[in-house]
Amino acid sequence: MNIDVHSHILPQSYLERAAASPEFGASVGRREDGMLLLTLGGVDRPVPPGFYDVQVRRREVPAKGIDLQVVSPAPQLFYYNMDPKVGAEVARLANEAVAEMVRADPSRFLGFGTVPLQSVDLALAELERFEPLGLRGVEVGTNVGGRFLSDPAFRPIFEAIEARGLPVFVHPWDPAGQERLSCFSLLSVAGFLIETTLTLAHLIFSGFLDALPRLRLCFAHAGGFFPYLVGRVEREAGIDPAMGRALQRPVLEYLRRCYFDTIVLHPRPLECVIALVGVDRLVLGSDYPFDLGDPDPLASVAALEIPEADKVKIRGENARRFLGL
Repeated sequence: MNIDVHSHILPQSYLERAAASPEFGASVGRREDGMLLLTLGGVDRPVPPGFYDVQVRRREVPAKGIDLQVVSPAPQLFYYNMDPKVGAEVARLANEAVAEMVRADPSRFLGFGTVPLQSVDLALAELERFEPLGLRGVEVGTNVGGRFLSDPAFRPIFEAIEARGLPVFVHPWDPAGQERLSCFSLLSVAGFLIETTLTLAHLIFSGFLDALPRLRLCFAHAGGFFPYLVGRVEREAGIDPAMGRALQRPVLEYLRRCYFDTIVLHPRPLECVIALVGVDRLVLGSDYPFDLGDPDPLASVAALEIPEADKVKIRGENARRFLGL
């Protein structure tokens, strides 16, 4: 079974509420070609039908050779920087839409939900709805108003997630240094990966992973640039006593505990990640239906110079373990 762990929904229910609710901070219109256009944070974002039309998704996903697709809210729906009540409302809309898509074809889709991380109480309340909605995991953004996920304020949320045995998909959003990334598409090409790199580093150095040993985490885009920093981290740990104390075990052990999706878009860098963390930690991802996603993730795996048995693991076996199937 080929399992895509990284795809997104931007539901019609949210778009309708955003168009009618000023507190959502968004507007919805149409381009000349008729495609929906979401304006959020001053940025126009095209919304192709695959984001919200289950029939379109049911046609397009099998055509890519995907048997099961994990559907997560688009990162635009995190709303961590908004009023907590608004964030909670957006999370409810998103989670209900994900659940509805899964109910439309449970053999094809599996749902991850989101929670308003800026409020522990509201996040825990929304987490209570996951089981009734049939949601099988949690998607989180990489920071909350500039605060790392390892901030002690968020620990009760992740403890509750760990207690429920839910996997966590960590997706970049609101990257650091955006003021320098407005040209040459640097925000999309590099900014989001830098954001994931910083987040993964802080989760390791802060003791977060040591404190939550049973929490299953998967990082988008093969962990950003962090896998390539292993040598620098090991060197720094040897010369900086503070860094050395921060690591209870070798940095590679922390990486080999996590999962990473395959969205690198070139086989050679992905092979480097596999060599570092092991083939058992890679899961298939597409980022459907975003343009910068992988249009043919199975071809990306086929291009890897690794044994066929390892490709089988990446296409689905590893995802089954991450998802707890």
